[in-house]
Amino acid sequence: MSAWNISPFFNWISSKPIRLYLGFWLLLFVLYFPAREAGFVSDYTGWLYDLQHSSFADHINRKHFVVQSLYQLSQLITWALFQVLGTHAFLWHLVHISLHALNCLLLFRFVAGLGLPGQKRIYVWLGCLLLCVRSGLSEVIVWEASFHYLLGTLLMLLVLRNAQLWLVSQRIRYAIAACVVYALSTFSIELFYVTPLMVLMLLPLVCRKGAAQQSLSVRFICLFTLPQALLLVLHFSLVHLFYGTWLPHISADNAASIPYTELFARAPRWLINELLQARFMKQEWRDRLYGFFGEPLLTFFFWGIWLLMIPELLNKRRPAISNILLYLHAAQTICLLLIAPLNFPSAFEVVYDRYSYFFSMFLWIEIALLLSLISRKLLRICSFALLLLVQGLFAFRESMKWGRAQDQIRSLISGLPDHTDKKVLLLNMPHSIDGIYMIPPNPQNEAQLLRNLLYKPISYELIDVAGNNMHSFSDGAHARVVDDSTVDFALNQWATWWWYDERGLVSRETPYFRLESREYDNRITLKGNPDQYLLLFQVGDHWKKVDMRRKGVDQY
Repeated sequence: MSAWNISPFFNWISSKPIRLYLGFWLLLFVLYFPAREAGFVSDYTGWLYDLQHSSFADHINRKHFVVQSLYQLSQLITWALFQVLGTHAFLWHLVHISLHALNCLLLFRFVAGLGLPGQKRIYVWLGCLLLCVRSGLSEVIVWEASFHYLLGTLLMLLVLRNAQLWLVSQRIRYAIAACVVYALSTFSIELFYVTPLMVLMLLPLVCRKGAAQQSLSVRFICLFTLPQALLLVLHFSLVHLFYGTWLPHISADNAASIPYTELFARAPRWLINELLQARFMKQEWRDRLYGFFGEPLLTFFFWGIWLLMIPELLNKRRPAISNILLYLHAAQTICLLLIAPLNFPSAFEVVYDRYSYFFSMFLWIEIALLLSLISRKLLRICSFALLLLVQGLFAFRESMKWGRAQDQIRSLISGLPDHTDKKVLLLNMPHSIDGIYMIPPNPQNEAQLLRNLLYKPISYELIDVAGNNMHSFSDGAHARVVDDSTVDFALNQWATWWWYDERGLVSRETPYFRLESREYDNRITLKGNPDQYLLLFQVGDHWKKVDMRRKGVDQY
């Protein structure tokens, strides 16, 4: 049998959509089972606090959120899910797995429906398997605050699939469905900016020369392109009306302030991250790779090669898939340009990986189809096996790390005092480990939010002083009492640094203390009676109390 003798299995699993879906779902469930309780951190606690303390209308309209975006659909769906799931982490985890499996199913049916020969569909399925095991997926699957990335992709794929079905049947219900779904998507993550262009790019795949085909193209533009363009204009008008800017999330001024050379340099960096697993390399190697595209000449060279791939993708010797390869290539290019103004993860393993979710959907399908062109069967088999193995091992490693991070968070938050008449100051907190958020300190006092929202509530004041990123779960800090009101504290390990409010720690003053950030340590000076404070510092998965009576000695 051809195609590695797995054709019978593929024919069986692809004969019914539910089988395909369950296959993706089970793979994700096993891979991310260690992280089943993780992800209720950082932005999620702010969302949960707003949901519980704001009116329904204020919450849906994100009245109290810093990021200004029209996310009413995302807010409404997550609000409804909360009414059913509450704060049961495992149930939310199942929702994320289910949505990604559904996205993989829709992507498979969409690409397979672009006129792909039956024998090539097996490679689309293998590409979807790669999407399930890719190492950059963990943030979207595990971190509940990434829900709208899954939702936005689902809505885009639904629009594309309905447009595709209309081109095949010309049934008006598909045009209506696409219009309704697109209208809804304009109240979710801004992936819908590129949906009209991706829909329009379907025309060359279907329509050829001739009066009938020209008529079909005109009807398609009237039913799909024009309504979507009008909805997009309406969206920008609403954003400007409510927020005074034309671009949500990032203002037009911020986007314009980024040098164009930097914007275009981010595309090859994202591809390096995705294809070479650069997120797992030593930082000095990453800096060299990313810096390689800091030179404008090299950036333009990359884009020249990237565009020169188009004629090769249109090779007439393989007409069955050439147009599909071109579509996938163009789609990922559009998505890469869409995320160019956003932060690029030049350090750590996980942070900002969610931005890669969009373009990776098309990248891995294109790679799978390109690998299908390898004539030698053994080489083809080894290529896919190696990709699945390497990506899967790295993904499982991240899943394990998410799970262990959650165990440490639970130990630390549960280990805080249940009762005290003092103000508790947390000198250091685990901001993150290798980019996986843990308890990032901020002015809203993240530790107190976590404790009161997800654990046994406390009545005393719990104050975040500073945090540090971690490379090991045993990382921590130590303290030295200078006098009755002054304490110095420093990290126990090198290659980690201090954080506060998602920035490097700087000196600041509050009603309770004055903090001086120094080169190798920090100094906190308490205000008022020092007996009203309890100072804690973190080492590994537990807190240690600063003994104010032991002066001039390091307390570990």
